[in-house]
Amino acid sequence: MLEEYQLYIDGSLAEDNIDPGTTSLELSYNLPDGSHEWYVMAIDSAGNTRQSEQTWTVRVDNTGPNSFSLVSPANYVWTSDSTETFVWTATSDGGIGLSAYELNVEITYGGSYRAIQVHKDSTRYTLKESEALSHGNHRWYVRAIDLLGNDTQTSSRTLRVDLEPPVPFNLSTPADSDYVTFPTPNFSWENSSDAGSGLSHYQLWIDDQLNVDNVTTTTTAPSAPISEGPHSWFVRAIDNVGNARRSSEIRTVFGDWNSPEPFDLVSPADGDTVNERSPIFVWQRSHDSGTGVRKYQLWINGVLNRDNIPAADTTTTPAEPLADGDYTWFVKVFDGAGNSRSSTSIWSFTVYFIDNIAPEVFVISPNGGETLYTEETYELAWIVNDNVGLSDIALYYSIDSGNNWMLIDSSGALATAESYEWTIPNSPSQNCLFRVWASDSSNNRSYDDSDSFFTIADRIGPYVEVSRPQTGMRYLAGSQDTVRWIAKDNVGVVSLSVEFSSDGRESWSQISEVSPEDSLLLWSVPLINSQDCWVRARAWDADGNLGADSSGVFTINRPPLIIDLPDTSVLEDEPFSMLVVVQNVDPGDSLTFFDDSPMFQIGTETGEILFTPDNGDVGQHRILVWVSDGLDSDSTDFLLTVENVNDAPNVFSLISPTNGAMIDTLNPYLTWQEATDVDVGDSVWYVVRISADSLMSSPIREETVVNPHWRVDGGLEPNSQYFWDVCAIDRDSAVTFCQKVFRFNTSSTATGVVQEGNVFAPKDFILHQNYPNPFPLTPGWAGRQTGCRTGNSRTTIRYQLPKPSKVTIKIFNLFGQEIRTLVSEEKQAGYFTVHWDGKDSFGREVASGVYIYRIEACTDKQRSFVSTRKMLLLR
Repeated sequence: MLEEYQLYIDGSLAEDNIDPGTTSLELSYNLPDGSHEWYVMAIDSAGNTRQSEQTWTVRVDNTGPNSFSLVSPANYVWTSDSTETFVWTATSDGGIGLSAYELNVEITYGGSYRAIQVHKDSTRYTLKESEALSHGNHRWYVRAIDLLGNDTQTSSRTLRVDLEPPVPFNLSTPADSDYVTFPTPNFSWENSSDAGSGLSHYQLWIDDQLNVDNVTTTTTAPSAPISEGPHSWFVRAIDNVGNARRSSEIRTVFGDWNSPEPFDLVSPADGDTVNERSPIFVWQRSHDSGTGVRKYQLWINGVLNRDNIPAADTTTTPAEPLADGDYTWFVKVFDGAGNSRSSTSIWSFTVYFIDNIAPEVFVISPNGGETLYTEETYELAWIVNDNVGLSDIALYYSIDSGNNWMLIDSSGALATAESYEWTIPNSPSQNCLFRVWASDSSNNRSYDDSDSFFTIADRIGPYVEVSRPQTGMRYLAGSQDTVRWIAKDNVGVVSLSVEFSSDGRESWSQISEVSPEDSLLLWSVPLINSQDCWVRARAWDADGNLGADSSGVFTINRPPLIIDLPDTSVLEDEPFSMLVVVQNVDPGDSLTFFDDSPMFQIGTETGEILFTPDNGDVGQHRILVWVSDGLDSDSTDFLLTVENVNDAPNVFSLISPTNGAMIDTLNPYLTWQEATDVDVGDSVWYVVRISADSLMSSPIREETVVNPHWRVDGGLEPNSQYFWDVCAIDRDSAVTFCQKVFRFNTSSTATGVVQEGNVFAPKDFILHQNYPNPFPLTPGWAGRQTGCRTGNSRTTIRYQLPKPSKVTIKIFNLFGQEIRTLVSEEKQAGYFTVHWDGKDSFGREVASGVYIYRIEACTDKQRSFVSTRKMLLLR
């Protein structure tokens, strides 16, 4: 049975205990490069072996090709060739042999690479157009790969590609179409720069030919003198890899450095005498083959007299009339480049003048038929000729067909003018004339008038300003107020109207037509409601020109009007309602109601008063109510009387003994919460009941007290169950029961220490005021099932004894007549109560009135205490 395989490499056991179920194995270690012989031994369980029939040789190659290096381009070199040629040294592979080279060029700096396969026999590669590099930096390296994929990589280099020319720049001087007056002018331009390979130099090009190369500054002269005439020029900026940018413009410069051709004077001839103060000077025409003749100058007595004489003219007059005397004169000519030449001769002449010729005057405008408008400006124009020159001009106008003339202006300054800006006066007329008077230096005078009438008309409307009403003002409808305005006109206001709009100036109605002199109007404000009201004033002058102004927007409001509210009474605890009625409510008004009552708040939108008065509201209240429509308001008041209605005492609870308590006394001290009464001045008393059943149907004890506590003075048995409750009764017999009936049990050992009186004896004799007082004899029953007597058919009299006494309590009327004896017996020391039902000794009901009750207590057969009090019985 086959037990295992063994692998032998180069005659040595390489792997043992190979699973007999497998026929392949991956070595657990790497074989060194080179040739290795191997075979397999099979071993059975008895130790018998058999070697594989063949011994094979395997060649191992885990090593990449030999190291090699990059040649060109050098690291960080600049180039403008986007299809650069890359060169590296050749390499070889000592193992299986070289397969190929792989050129890796970065597409974008910091990004991915483009891998390009290169034949193993080539050590250079030129990028194709489809592989062209972009502007910027690109890293590159080369891998040599053998036939098994082992590779060797060179270090990387960075190739900097500059495909962009230097930045744009402008030419400086000479300016376009400038003239230069020498053949080697300086040309200058702005600085350029290059963010890539850097700026190398500039080139000056003249007439589309390279003139100066390798200029490193921003100015240069041409390499050779230029000829006269026009020349185009521009500059190119070249970076370090040959990228070039031409200046943003091509300019033209004109060369002209020769003066115009010679010429001479014509007249006045040398030595002439002239009989005029502004003689005409004549000279020959000059010529210029360069930039051409640009102008002439007249010089008299060596001083420039007249400049900028057009090149087409060969005559002129002096700038100012010449006085009598001797003069010299010559002419200068200038070409376009500023080159000049004086006339060949300088001649002399004499001025001797006698003047008797008046100036010639011609009115140009207004010359008839025109319409001029007041307060506007109009250019008056005329022409005046004089043989020697003017000394003064005077301007006049007439509005009455020339009967009267008004001076406009007169001055020597006008002698050199032929127009005048006239502000038209406020004198409308259709019969207007314009006159120009002219005087020369010999005092010769003449004038000219308009050929026919012109018109001065007024088209300026009156100035109107409304000062009242003002923006935001509010008027009460039906009131009276004033409208104020100003209306004035350059000629005069002839009519004026004051108007009103309540619809935002959509339509207007006249308030009044008023006198033009008025500026105030008493106005009855219309009975309307509007928040978009306006007043305007319109004024007209004699020419029908209109001027108008509106006030700011204002409001007319009809205030709401409350109908008077009647004085009213209401019972406490009864719902009360009242609606405040408002008149003059305009469409769209939003009313808001207010009040000053501490008892209620009126419905702010409805105007409804709705509340239920309580005990604290009893009395008379003067209530102010007002309403607002957001602009104006109205108010009224009324007297509200809240009449008192008796309220039962407030709800209260029992305290002790607690419900279900077991007690060891037959004289428990019962306590409960005080039942307050909300009625002012009212008083409360209590009826305490103890019963053997929870329905309180047959009370064992029933006691009337004025304080919220009572000690049971008898009637209880040991080992018994009792129920107790309390009702509070006010002076008007209103009853409130405690919230719950309590239960207590007496223990089997419970004892009593009080029979009649109290071992806790008081210190003094006291007869208390009866309660209630007054007390009505109105029978009535109320309570839980069987009821608690609340009709006050009796009143309770309390008294206390500090020691055992013989006690007598009697009732008397005001006449001293005895009505009834309530008590006449021995009493122990303690607290006691006795009731009177309002009847006499015979069981008859006594009349309403004041009664006296009197106590007499005797101790040891001596009278120790006597006290008397009054009480009131009501029926």
